[in-house]
Amino acid sequence: MTWLISTSLRFRVLVVALAIALIVVGVRTADKIPLDVFPEFAPPIVEIQTEASVSRPKKSRVSSPCRSKIRSTASPISTP
Repeated sequence: MTWLISTSLRFRVLVVALAIALIVVGVRTADKIPLDVFPEFAPPIVEIQTEASVSRPKKSRVSSPCRSKIRSTASPISTP
């Protein structure tokens, strides 16, 4: 460990030049990284389509078998 310190002190100009080069490469690389600055805040939405024997479309609740399958999922889902 002492040889590392003594060599760094002996070649301090080279150590400073390498540090500056590393900083420049890091800054240039950071500019090229694609970042998602504005992440998606909307919760995921699932659309469930079922068939019903109704003559006209109307707003209805999800049938009992579908509701029981939905409630058995890991994440909480509110059904109307």
